[in-house]
Amino acid sequence: MAVTNKESMDSVAKRVASPNGTTEAGLKVLDHDHVLDQLIALTIDAAARRGIELAEHAKARVDS
Repeated sequence: MAVTNKESMDSVAKRVASPNGTTEAGLKVLDHDHVLDQLIALTIDAAARRGIELAEHAKARVDS
């Protein structure tokens, strides 16, 4: 929705979440102490580390 309407994710979330509803409750958990930002950073870091491992493994196979 955010991409097709060129809205910010915050704007879309506020529009689709019913006040005091279940989605709003879940979003509050993700927003608390920047939990979602931390999770995304950890996810990107893990993927980058794994990419490096895979590249090293592939290079080792080529070199041998």
